Amino acid sequence: MRQLEACPHLASEVLAGYIQQIMKTDISHSQQEVRVAEETRKPAVVHVLLQPEDKHLEIPKVKTARQLLAALSLREETALVARGDELLTPDRHIWPGDQILVRKVTSSG
Repeated sequence: MRQLEACPHLASEVLAGYIQQIMKTDISHSQQEVRVAEETRKPAVVHVLLQPEDKHLEIPKVKTARQLLAALSLREETALVARGDELLTPDRHIWPGDQILVRKVTSSG
């Protein structure tokens, strides 16, 4: 340590070397974290139980109940959309990973 105190230029070179090592380590860890995140990233899907058929579906890229019904080729007047115990109006937001129940309510006679 006294050698470094005696030669400030050497001390700054040693410090710069340590900083470079730390930065390389941090960058490589960040790159590994990004790769892991990309590998584990799941598509933004909504999990749907369509009744009365009891079909389980995964519908990608829907943001509202209205978009979900459109993706299922259903009109707003022909189905109820629920998340948990809450009925959703067509303008309500749906989040990726939500468990949604779509119940067709049309009369057959």
